[in-house]
Amino acid sequence: MLDKVQYELINIINSNGSATSKFLADRLSLSKRSIINHVQKINSEYPGLVIASKQGYHLNAVLYQQLMSSDEVEILAIDSLGYRTNYIISSFLYSYNDSVNILDIGNTLYFSESTVRSEIAKLRSHAKSFGLDIATNFNTVTLNGKESDKRQFFFSFIFGTMDEDINDWSTIAAYFPHIDLDSIKEAITNTIDQNNFSVSDYALSNIVVQIAIALARIKQDHQIDSELYTLFLRDQDFKMAQSVCKAIASINNVVFTKNEITQIALLLAAICDKFNVVATMDNLSDYIWPDLYKLINNIADDLNRYYSIDLRKDSHNFVAFCLHIRCMVHRLTAGIHICNPYLETLKRKHIIVYDTAVYISYKISKHYNIAVNEDEISYLALYIGNVYETFLSSKTKVSALFILPNYHINQGLYLTYAKEFASQMNTYCVSSIDNCKNPEDYDIIISSNNLIYVGSNKAPHITISPLANNRDRSSIQNAIIEVRQKRSIKFIAEVF
Repeated sequence: MLDKVQYELINIINSNGSATSKFLADRLSLSKRSIINHVQKINSEYPGLVIASKQGYHLNAVLYQQLMSSDEVEILAIDSLGYRTNYIISSFLYSYNDSVNILDIGNTLYFSESTVRSEIAKLRSHAKSFGLDIATNFNTVTLNGKESDKRQFFFSFIFGTMDEDINDWSTIAAYFPHIDLDSIKEAITNTIDQNNFSVSDYALSNIVVQIAIALARIKQDHQIDSELYTLFLRDQDFKMAQSVCKAIASINNVVFTKNEITQIALLLAAICDKFNVVATMDNLSDYIWPDLYKLINNIADDLNRYYSIDLRKDSHNFVAFCLHIRCMVHRLTAGIHICNPYLETLKRKHIIVYDTAVYISYKISKHYNIAVNEDEISYLALYIGNVYETFLSSKTKVSALFILPNYHINQGLYLTYAKEFASQMNTYCVSSIDNCKNPEDYDIIISSNNLIYVGSNKAPHITISPLANNRDRSSIQNAIIEVRQKRSIKFIAEVF
């Protein structure tokens, strides 16, 4: 199998006819030694493909054409920077003394010593955010800090490689070649079901990876020995953790200490809810401590007051939202980190929803003096997204004023558009601007003639054809979207 670097290497040689090791090293930002190692690996996979001479390297043209036209060649299309980083993280994960050797990593990856040192330097700043220190002594690099913080550090990288398809474990499994992830998942789901608890797919994938990391570390004799935050821990959480650990220990030949069991109990408490507990709007205060219940209601009042977004309208969603925040506060105070594979998508494609979640997290952070990370914010966005989108799409219609001079002739045109956009617009039609008392009150002005003056109205003005057509439909739809976006931006600005 060719990796990305090797694929680029042979294509550079092919494009230039021949290439020296220095030329290739400069083009690929590698050392000459790394080029030699890559060539050796290519020829071990495809004997005779790269030919060395005094003038440099050139290709066996016949073999190259056969290779490029064959389905047998596989290109490992990975970002080499991400691959280097993940390899270093994996090396730390399985190190018995939390140390790695720079030269060993360079030889394995065919990268220069300076390249590996550069990658480690980049990891150092990220490690600091978890209270860790990466120390270098000659060619030995050591990860220093509490074991619980190291696991969260590993988790942030490993779970971050998972695609948005939370059922695709191929990338994650590469980190744990000797650990059966399916058996961990089965132990958790069986225990949760037997105790009448429930867990979302997102949360389940998080805890499976967390426990896999724990197993990898325990096998290298790394145990959690620091004091754990157990304020929100329930007796049943610890019993479930004991059951999960018992099932996993027998398969993986490990022993879980009391601290390790407690850590897994904290994970379960942070993601699971009692399935047969019927929390409703009427008894919700029984399941959430008083000050949090008051805070959530204040947040709901703010959203309703500023933009008429009623979080309580869907009682089932609001109860789930409240219980989620309860678990979120527990996670943050206990130092438990979870990841959301949809984080970047939510930030990029659902800006207003994400910004609203930022506001909610700000209120929670300020009230409890805790930092709310982006992954937690994105989970809040998932909860409020449905409410928000429903509000924008169906509950808030824009107002449109149709000005059609030949009203009787154009009545059919007006009725066509009024019917087609009935779910998005409240419409009114006049034959002249003079026949409308308050044109400035409308969100959109639509006319079959160019308008010179429409009072003080700064809303989108659309000139349409006397006959209905798809271009005008698109213009009207775009104007509706524009009005809604402006409303949303105004809402966020007023809240902040």
